[in-house]
Amino acid sequence: MEQLWIRKLIVKLTSQKVKKSYTFGTFDNENLSMHISGYKYMSTLKDSCTIEIKNLSYAQVIDIINSEYYDVEVKCGYKYGSITTIFKGYVIYISNNLETDKTHTISILCGSNLIAKYKQKRLNISLNSSINIYTALKFLTKAADVTKTNIDLSMIQTLSNDITNVNTTFANFVDNLTTNRPNFAVSTDSTFGSDFSIYDFLKTKKRVIKLQKDWIALTGGYPRLTSEGLRMTVLPTTNFVCSDIIQVDNALINVYASSESEANKMYANYLDKEGQYLIYQIKYDLENYGSSFSIELLCKSLTNMRKMLGKENEV
Repeated sequence: MEQLWIRKLIVKLTSQKVKKSYTFGTFDNENLSMHISGYKYMSTLKDSCTIEIKNLSYAQVIDIINSEYYDVEVKCGYKYGSITTIFKGYVIYISNNLETDKTHTISILCGSNLIAKYKQKRLNISLNSSINIYTALKFLTKAADVTKTNIDLSMIQTLSNDITNVNTTFANFVDNLTTNRPNFAVSTDSTFGSDFSIYDFLKTKKRVIKLQKDWIALTGGYPRLTSEGLRMTVLPTTNFVCSDIIQVDNALINVYASSESEANKMYANYLDKEGQYLIYQIKYDLENYGSSFSIELLCKSLTNMRKMLGKENEV
């Protein structure tokens, strides 16, 4: 049974220029040390990933840079268990740290496909008042050449109040839209095939993941409430996406207060009466040989969010 917890960390770099791929981490005898870190947010502007690979040859480093191996996919899991894709995006910057004549450390800074591929195209479009948000987003994604989208039909029910002038990038427009309409859950996570996804969590519910010990392995203790929301640290056995809903038995949540000041913060008020929490932020820190190999989730009470927006009984 111990073999089930042998780590697997795989990085795939693909070049559209030469139509080839490098895949690191597939074989057990590879003498490579890899560290993957990054964040996913419920935002169109913030997703990031940093990849560090040690012990690459100089020829490999030069080929990766010159042949433009810019499409990135990161997978993780365990050797005799499931392997899941944790990040899929595009290269922003590549640098090489010179250590010795024989070994090199390459650092690859990545962003979401929406940002790294499409952010440079500035739009200059006017949208009529009373247009529904679904139609507006469909039109703008086409104008921005964003082809892989998942715009929920619930957006048809929301209308624009005024004439909207779009004089920015598509990602910036959506960021402003979700700031003004916090009930819109957005993701630029491409691991499920869409570079842009959005839905209204007041009108519909998307993927609900039940926290079960038999397939989600907690590490670092039980889920804990903070002033920011519900935090939990898990092993990377499931691909979580911002805007997913985590179903948790509130009896498993740690509401411990070690001092009077902690007790006065009344963390229990952040509990969700139905045990449903919307994922707002994902932090991942993964090493194939080091001490880090976990994902941290920050979630907010779905019921409390609906109360705040005055829509408790809409769904």
